Amino acid sequence: MSETLKPTDIQESQQTRELKEKRQETDIKKYQNSEEKIPQIQESEKKDKELEKKLPSITNKEFLSINKNNRLEYITKPEINASKLEKWTNLTFNFTFIDQNTAKEVYNKELYLKTTAGQVLPQEIKEVKYWDEVYYRNQLWWEFFTKDHKRLVIHDWTTIEIWEKRTKEEIDKISKENQNKITEYEKQNPNSNKTIIEEAINRWIDPKTASQLFEELAKETPENMLKQIIEDAFTEYDRIRWAYNYEPNSQELIITLLIQFSKNWKEDGKKLGIPEEKIKKAEENWDYNMRLKTNEIKNKDSLPNWDYLKWNELLNNIDFSNKLNEVCKNIWANKEDMIKMMMAESTLDPRIVNSTSQATWLIQFMPKTAIWLWTSVWKIRAMSWVEQLDYVEKYFKSNSKWIALDSLEKLYQVVFYPASLWKGKEYVFGGQQVAAQNKWIAKFSNREDWLIDWYAFSKYVQNHVKHINIW
Repeated sequence: MSETLKPTDIQESQQTRELKEKRQETDIKKYQNSEEKIPQIQESEKKDKELEKKLPSITNKEFLSINKNNRLEYITKPEINASKLEKWTNLTFNFTFIDQNTAKEVYNKELYLKTTAGQVLPQEIKEVKYWDEVYYRNQLWWEFFTKDHKRLVIHDWTTIEIWEKRTKEEIDKISKENQNKITEYEKQNPNSNKTIIEEAINRWIDPKTASQLFEELAKETPENMLKQIIEDAFTEYDRIRWAYNYEPNSQELIITLLIQFSKNWKEDGKKLGIPEEKIKKAEENWDYNMRLKTNEIKNKDSLPNWDYLKWNELLNNIDFSNKLNEVCKNIWANKEDMIKMMMAESTLDPRIVNSTSQATWLIQFMPKTAIWLWTSVWKIRAMSWVEQLDYVEKYFKSNSKWIALDSLEKLYQVVFYPASLWKGKEYVFGGQQVAAQNKWIAKFSNREDWLIDWYAFSKYVQNHVKHINIW
């Protein structure tokens, strides 16, 4: 149970006060010959305090409105200003803030899920180390990747080490090269959106592709929000590319992004040279999922007519058993735990479809999840048992981020609330809203506020599978 913090616990840290005092001294010197400017200094200080008050509920898009070089200090603990970063500096990310109205800790899930290392680390940072792996970026404002293209994902209490910084000469050289490319492209394409072109070239993304992807989004966005919205869109580009192991500027990546950002994605895909057969395949997946969403397909009558194995026959099937062994090994999971979960969710019956959500098969894939796995729930139900296990593995890998899923609770955590994997047992799964939406889990809580923590979730999982007896 989380304890109520004392008012003294929410006082500004010494480091924050020193930083703000230094800022104010700089502003005063700047305006020392103009008394009428002093109120603006006070207003600036007021905005900082207002921002700190908003941290428990601030959205990622609001957060991106902060100058890139000033973001880091708001989500590190102890607070570290970007200008203080040196080689070998350790910094710890923090997405749990103090609500100054209640003096209680509040975990900002939305900020945690969408904020990336590339968004908050300054352009001087070239390489960082997390655990035993080094992550690097070749451009000034880009995400951090290992040499095998694994993206750095930050969590609450992730601690990284600054491994290498760029020199001023390096930054000037890259900036000049990028600016020359931007100028040249704008000469050839005078009607292009400057914000999109700058962001694309600064990230080594083809500006023509980026324009096709995000031009429509830019037109619908108010000018005062354009930079953060476009930055968020490019971050999504990197996130999807990494999550599904797409090559940069690959056709699969482009189609996935077009579906998300463009109303006329098929036409835009053709303009970018995507083959007709790939567009047709994506259209089939999208069309089926949309029909599911509008309840045009309501039951299992149109399922493919292939031999159905009862669950005990399936578990004794050598091909299925070998593939399941392989999947469990790759995600560091216990095979018995995985079977229990599948039995509890679907009884290993491909004909079971959730009448409300249209979720289907082994672990009840949702239509939206199927789209991001580059397929559809219809195609999943039409696959062989062994083929479907490839998507099970892909789903768990992309959501567990290399955490060993060595217990039944952890498997269910990935499905229910992946962020909880990196937390302790006292961690609350999402607050009042999540508890209200999942009362069948919250009823196991021993907390006075009935919120879902690991203990409640574990009791729910064990109760959920207690009837499973397959040995």
